[in-house]
Amino acid sequence: MSWDSLAERIDMPDLSLFRSCMDEERPAGRIERDVAQADSLGIRSVPTLIINGRVVHGARPLDELEKLVSEAMQSR
Repeated sequence: MSWDSLAERIDMPDLSLFRSCMDEERPAGRIERDVAQADSLGIRSVPTLIINGRVVHGARPLDELEKLVSEAMQSR
């Protein structure tokens, strides 16, 4: 399914504005730099968190994230 068809499916209020934004090249350079930086850090998934140097890939339950942050704070 294309972005355009998804926008139509959710009844995007201003399809012409959406289409013009999708056609812009302006953010491409910034996105490419962000992807290159993520690659250099070994980040391959979203979300990825780095908690006190520890890389946490993928979505995690809030209680698990709280535990990781608490452990990081205690090890300071």
